[in-house]
Amino acid sequence: MMVKSIRVEWEMAEDEKFNKVVRHGTEVAMSELAHSVHEEVCGLKPGQEYYYRFKTGNEISP
Repeated sequence: MMVKSIRVEWEMAEDEKFNKVVRHGTEVAMSELAHSVHEEVCGLKPGQEYYYRFKTGNEISP
């Protein structure tokens, strides 16, 4: 049985260790979109390097 949708939490930080999280949220990844997530993040500093990760269930991206 294919899962219709999955809740995905996302975080964006200024550092690799995610001590300085600047944005975060939750999206629903739908099977119709190949369980992908598309978030438009506003208010970021130009020229600043950011790191992001996703979490669903007990899984978290590197």
